[in-house]
Amino acid sequence: TGLSENKLRLAEDVCWSIFKTNVCECCKARNLVTSTQLTGGLSNILIKVMIDVNSFCEKMKNANRNHLYPKLKVRLYTEERGIFVNNERENLIRSFLARVGAGNPVLHYFPSGEVEEFIEGRTLEVEDLRKRPVYLNIAQKIARLHSIKVTPEIIECIWRQHHVNENGDVNPSSSNSGIKPISTLWPTLKNWSARAE
Repeated sequence: TGLSENKLRLAEDVCWSIFKTNVCECCKARNLVTSTQLTGGLSNILIKVMIDVNSFCEKMKNANRNHLYPKLKVRLYTEERGIFVNNERENLIRSFLARVGAGNPVLHYFPSGEVEEFIEGRTLEVEDLRKRPVYLNIAQKIARLHSIKVTPEIIECIWRQHHVNENGDVNPSSSNSGIKPISTLWPTLKNWSARAE
């Protein structure tokens, strides 16, 4: 059925707000911004927003020299996102991966989502995965990702998520031997299983 016009307009408005729009009256958002939905899932909806920065007047180009992103990706959070995603943990991990060059930085957060630069690409097909250079490249990138040492802030955030109750107290069943790295796989599956009952 496609995405509602309101959500597309929200994505466009948020992207336009990144620019210093108070500089110039001749550059109007509605003439220079278009959007299309990329995907829609349980935790977020992705929207590609294209901004015709070449049509900016020189004053706008100069004022926004470090903000000229012709294509942006907006991630609109769904109401169900809280079931699947811990926002604090997600933000820490995304920022960390961007710092070590393993992901795109988030350019802007807003109450119902986030914005990052859009990078052109395509989904790999089965035939792609049979090609030696492709699967070796994927394996190298995964190995690099798994070799990155996770920061203490991320470890603490994950530990608190699974060992601290809603009142901020440590659960009695939790180990008192200090904060240690833990796998989120089994606690997450247990949580989803409980919600499915």
